[in-house]
Amino acid sequence: AVHRLPLARRGLDSLDWPLILEALAELAATGAGRRRCEALPWLESAEAARAALAELAEMLALREAGRGPSLGGVEDVGSLLGAARKGEILEGPELLRIAHSLEALQRIYGHLLDEVELAPRLQHRAAAIRPMPELASWLLVSFDSRGELSTSAFPQLSALRSRKGVLHGRIRETLEGLVGSERFAENLQDDFLGLRNDRYVLPVRAQAKNAGLGIVHDTSGSGQTVFVEPWEVVELNNELKLADAELRQEERRILRDLSERVAAAGPEIRRGLEAAADLDLVLAKALLADRMEAVVPTVDDAPRFRLLAARHPVLVLRGLDVVANDLVLGAPQRAMILSGPN
Repeated sequence: AVHRLPLARRGLDSLDWPLILEALAELAATGAGRRRCEALPWLESAEAARAALAELAEMLALREAGRGPSLGGVEDVGSLLGAARKGEILEGPELLRIAHSLEALQRIYGHLLDEVELAPRLQHRAAAIRPMPELASWLLVSFDSRGELSTSAFPQLSALRSRKGVLHGRIRETLEGLVGSERFAENLQDDFLGLRNDRYVLPVRAQAKNAGLGIVHDTSGSGQTVFVEPWEVVELNNELKLADAELRQEERRILRDLSERVAAAGPEIRRGLEAAADLDLVLAKALLADRMEAVVPTVDDAPRFRLLAARHPVLVLRGLDVVANDLVLGAPQRAMILSGPN
């Protein structure tokens, strides 16, 4: 059996509708907006077309007045919101992505807040965004420039990190002393300090693994070297492990708290993201209209059309010098036949 596409789909493909959507998607500022563009349906009623064109006209008016909104900065954080809702702990970079999206949503909301006269429909869409400056600010100040939890926001981390730093220094100092000692000098394979199982070790010749130098943790791939934790640093390594565990526990507690705050605000953040994606779609339409020097048509309910200086949009997008044509069809004419290169 031959599979036949629905007539509407076949017609849209013949009209190069997918190519128009591809050009539209390239102008979207957000991932969600691009997906909206790629899946844009062919509107099947005059009422739906008029509503969509009215929003487009508002966006074009805003741009002409120099007040077009910027939709950049909103990231695809839906999966992160879902993870937080399930009780997962988000990492620093993930929480910062959400913070930056909240900042962008607040900017969009503020931009369209006072545009009720020029763009009432778009202003209504933007009203679905709930600014969350406190949550955005708290997420941002929770991390330093390296993306690590900030000791300014969480002073308790300072002492824990300092303790780890001191222990690292004491262990390295002790091992460096052992490297030059008579006890290790003849048995070392190299003079670097290594880590095995998060414990500091020294590389020792395999022949000396039973020389009582310390605890053997690993062997090199060649078998010529064993990694020994000298007795002198066993207790220090134990203290370092404990200090690291305490620090990680406190960091996880903070990240869990931040993730729970995000989870609580998740539904409202999602609504804001949806509104931003809708606005991004309209803005992409306006940008494409500018690129093609297109105008907003008037749609009525009568079975007719009157297109003046019409050009095929795909040819225009390809930068070709397109000859415009006037196309008029209505009672008593019921059909138009196009043939040849047209």
